[in-house]
Amino acid sequence: LPERAIERSERVLIEARQLSRTEISDADVESLFKRQVRQWLGQQQGLVLWEQFLSESEQIPILMIDGWDETGIRGPELRARLMSFLVMHPQVRCVMSSRPSGSGQPGYLENFEVWEIQPLSDDETTQLTRRICSVLSVSPAAAEHSATQFCESLVRLPEAAELARLPLRLILMLSLDRGQPLPKRRHQLYRACLEQLLS
Repeated sequence: LPERAIERSERVLIEARQLSRTEISDADVESLFKRQVRQWLGQQQGLVLWEQFLSESEQIPILMIDGWDETGIRGPELRARLMSFLVMHPQVRCVMSSRPSGSGQPGYLENFEVWEIQPLSDDETTQLTRRICSVLSVSPAAAEHSATQFCESLVRLPEAAELARLPLRLILMLSLDRGQPLPKRRHQLYRACLEQLLS
């Protein structure tokens, strides 16, 4: 979608594993997504009705499904239900994420565009590091210092540099106590990031 269209979109996030846990009859295919969408809209915006999500308006409904690989053996069945839903509501755009191991995820045959997320390059890692530090730091000077120090650490620590090529792991590494040096070994980095998540 064009950037302006995304700005005027109504986005709804559904976890695929929640879909896979829902038992529903073939005769009521729409309810599988209707229930999840209404739950999301209720949590996020109060009493926003399902009909508003699907109404003809300037708002573009975008259905985001996260973690299709977690649907397990129900993947092909849920794909059929999803495609039926999208045929019934052609104004809805659908975006989904999945690990390659996912079963039955929609693809080219269902007119989905398929994109593979690649690891960050060195330049991209540096750029994202500076952006994240600008959010985490109290001042521009502190952000620049933190980013420079972190990037210099990655040059010295190849295992850390490799882990930092995935955005989520990079964010976790940058959220560690920046007064301490990065752990040198991969397992130590994983442990530090897990402890950060659990703290």
